[in-house]
Amino acid sequence: MAIMLSVLAILLLLLLLPVTLHVTLFDGELQTTVRYLFLRFRFPSERGEEPKEDKPPKRRRKKKQKKQEAPQEQKEKEPEEKKWDFEAVKNAIELGKELLAGAGKALKTLLRGVRVRQLKLEIAVVGENAADTGIKSGNYNAYLHTAAALLQNFVRVRELYLNVYPAFWQQEETIAFEGKLSLRPVRALMAAGVLLIESIPALFRYLRRKNGAADAQPREEQAPAAAGDK
Repeated sequence: MAIMLSVLAILLLLLLLPVTLHVTLFDGELQTTVRYLFLRFRFPSERGEEPKEDKPPKRRRKKKQKKQEAPQEQKEKEPEEKKWDFEAVKNAIELGKELLAGAGKALKTLLRGVRVRQLKLEIAVVGENAADTGIKSGNYNAYLHTAAALLQNFVRVRELYLNVYPAFWQQEETIAFEGKLSLRPVRALMAAGVLLIESIPALFRYLRRKNGAADAQPREEQAPAAAGDK
């Protein structure tokens, strides 16, 4: 009993420890690092890739294609018109709406557990001339600060730094970005559970509607036949 409790305690502790994602963009190079406990995964990896030798292309042998003459009967056949089952389309749309609603609840549960520890963005704006540079810099500031305000409504941001300035002395725009966010695995499991709880009843309702529509069709076909016998 004590061993089982200790194992459960260790699993719970592992689920409560956060997974950290660190993304940087400097001089056009994107670097992503994922950390969990003492594990660290970096993309792209630090090891340089060995250059691959160019091998001469292999000659492919051409296969003789056998000509198959189709019978005239198949050519004369006209494609049959497909009949739309509007009831099935309606049921599929209802299922999609319910699944999207469940996915929205799961996403909200997941976002509540996301912690943005650091978010830094610096852009040196360069335009065609001084006036264009000033206008672009003002537009970028408006867009970025609006996006940051919207982000803070859904995710907790501990440190936010935005710096967009007109670089009249430069010839090309430069972007520097650094972001750190963390998420506990238990929060991801909770989001998956919410999605599962919302999806299973929706699937059962879809199957019930589908079976009800399938049972109603034979009854409608039997009704005209019974009237003709009378």
